[in-house]
Amino acid sequence: MATIALCGMTGSTSLGGEVSKWTLNINQEIIDVTSMASSGNKEYIGCLRDADGTFDSYTPAGGTGSVTALTLTNAKASWSFNAIVDSIQTSLDVHGVVKFTYGFKSSGAITGIAIGMIGQSN
Repeated sequence: MATIALCGMTGSTSLGGEVSKWTLNINQEIIDVTSMASSGNKEYIGCLRDADGTFDSYTPAGGTGSVTALTLTNAKASWSFNAIVDSIQTSLDVHGVVKFTYGFKSSGAITGIAIGMIGQSN
């Protein structure tokens, strides 16, 4: 049986350095709008969106509070947005290279382009 697994992703940051790994969470705020007319059922609407996640780099790329333009791409979609760095972690294995992991929170619009995906693309 053939697999439907996909390979590869890219990422770029305006802070400099190469992105070697990234994670992305797209979040949707859900607001309770239940009223007397809701017939005994709760009702919700989607409101504000944001994103958070991490990206790894082999190069120091700014400090906490730095703003970066991020573009994160995998085989099915691409997202672009401004992000504020809210945490930095560094690590080094005895047989490895220095790696910096940056935590971020989006600020402003999140632009998404779906590549063959079903559902909302932005």
